[in-house]
This record gives sequence, C-alpha cells and structure tokens, in this order.
Amino acid sequence: MNIDEFFPIESVRLEIYQLLAGCYSIPDRTTLTKKASLIAALKKSKIQFEFESKLTTFETSPEDLLVDYSRLFVGPYKLLAPPYGSIYLDGQRQLFGDSTVDVQSRYESAGLQFSKDFREAPDHIAAELEFLYFLIFLEVEALEKENWEAVLESLKFQESFLNDHLGAWISRFASDVEENAQTEFYKNLAIITSKFVQGDLTNIKNSSIPQFGKFINNN
Repeated sequence: MNIDEFFPIESVRLEIYQLLAGCYSIPDRTTLTKKASLIAALKKSKIQFEFESKLTTFETSPEDLLVDYSRLFVGPYKLLAPPYGSIYLDGQRQLFGDSTVDVQSRYESAGLQFSKDFREAPDHIAAELEFLYFLIFLEVEALEKENWEAVLESLKFQESFLNDHLGAWISRFASDVEENAQTEFYKNLAIITSKFVQGDLTNIKNSSIPQFGKFINNN
C-alpha cells in the first residue's frame, strides 16, 4: 500500500460523508451549494458509479426542497421515507428500538455526546452519516501522525458501523425516497447515498482493511 495515495482517498471520503449529512438536514439556500460540492467530491472518489452525474441535470428551488423534505421525512402524518435506522432494522417500523440504543452506545464509545440542541433520534440518517465523517476524521488525523494502529482501528470501527447500521438499511430507505419523492433532488440523492455507502462498505472490507493490515505487518 502506498500511504501517499491512501491519504487523498480518505480525505475525499471525509468530504463526501460530511456533504451527504448536510444534504439530509432541513434544506435552505445553502443546500444547492452543498449539491455542487457533492458533485465535485464524487467525481474525485475512488468509488465510481453511474448515478454521480444525476445531481447535475436539474435545478430545484429551496422552497420546493423544503416541501418535499417535510413530506418525506417529517410528517405530520405518515412518514413516506422514515430517515431512522430502527424503522428498518427493528421490525414493526418502530422508533427507538434496540438498534437505536446500539447506535447511541457506539457514539459514546467513540467519545461523542449529543448536543442539547439536537432534536432527532440518534439513528437519523444525517446523524449516522455525520458519525462516519467523524470516524474518518479521526482516521485522517491518525494518518497525519503516522499512527498506523489507530488508522486500522478506525477502519474496523467504520466497517462494523456500516455493516450493522447505515449499510444495513440504506437501500430500503433509498427505495422509499425514490418511490415517494416529488423532487429529483431527493430521489437522486437517495440513489447516490445508497450506492456510495454500499460501495464504501465493500471497499473498506475487501480492500482498505486487508491492505492496511498487511502494511502494518510489513513495517
């Protein structure tokens, strides 16, 4: 493994997870700026897929995004695309199930505490994407310090979290969004998120962890 090549790959992953998390927050006029940044980051990503260009093919007003966001993810009636992991993982489409407790315990084990201003469940899609950003941030810091064991530990933590949580429910969530979204923005954002997360999990499991483990053993 060439560490000089690994660092920019991880830096792009860091950027994509942060931007994806931001795109699932309540939309405002900065959302379209995030869209442009996400397109640029995806083009640099090692994980390539055909949907990365879909965000470039349309324009949507912030007002339309807010209406669609509310319909899909907020209510007040039935959620058309529940943005919570427990809905998909715990059966009976319930909030705050066992998987939510496990998500929160993983946040705490990584040293994170929720802000008093945070009003969502711990397994909201934006929170889980932000958590992956945090883990990759720690990994990049460890790379800069040449703390190879910490890098490998962070990669294994990422793989475990994606395997047990976000990667386990993202495809079903994306299907709900595709079926119910009125804007192309959220429909294509869901496709991109699902494809990226699943590709990232495969890449970590089959490439990054084995190669980095081999690198450590040889040094």
